[in-house]
Parts: sequence; C-alpha cells; structure tokens
Amino acid sequence: MAWSRDLPKEVATGAPPKHRTALEVDAFFAHALRVSEEPTIKTLITAFGDPDQFSPEGYYAGGTLRWLLKDGGDLQIVTSATFEPVFWASRYDKKGRNKFLWK
Repeated sequence: MAWSRDLPKEVATGAPPKHRTALEVDAFFAHALRVSEEPTIKTLITAFGDPDQFSPEGYYAGGTLRWLLKDGGDLQIVTSATFEPVFWASRYDKKGRNKFLWK
C-alpha cells in the first residue's frame, strides 16, 4: 500500500499523537467491544491524535488511515469517503503480524 503524509481535511484536526502503544490500542478496541460502542474516526482521533498517514487504496471509497505506534508497528483503519465509520481495524506489530481489532 502506498502511504502519504498528506491527510484528508476531514481527519487533519491538529490533534497531537497520544496513547500510541499496542496495549493502549488493544485496550481501546476491547472496551468498545465490551460496551458494544462502535468506534468512529472522531473517537480514534480523540484517543490517539491525528493519523500519521493516509492511503486512498483499499476496498472502500475513503481509504485507509494509519497511526504509527511508539513500540513499533501501526494501527490501520479502513473507512468510507465521509471519514466517519470504522469498517475494520487492524494492528500490525513491528514484524508485520496482524491482530484484527474491529469489523
């Protein structure tokens, strides 16, 4: 996938990076599953800051947002052209292994 640092205006809020470890990302999605609360791009930006990169490639018209993690790896979110829903979320460790977090 080709990544760009140029973010769509819908997700470029100026929010600084925070809570960017694998444990914090996993805890965020575990909580969402426990309380049956569907995450949104807005709640992800509130929790982790603006994404670091964007790719228009993907299965949906919006593309994929990417947050780089402090302990290596990344969080990838596939979303729509409205940049509101989370269609699916995956966390990749620094060796490239995938942990599916949300669909």
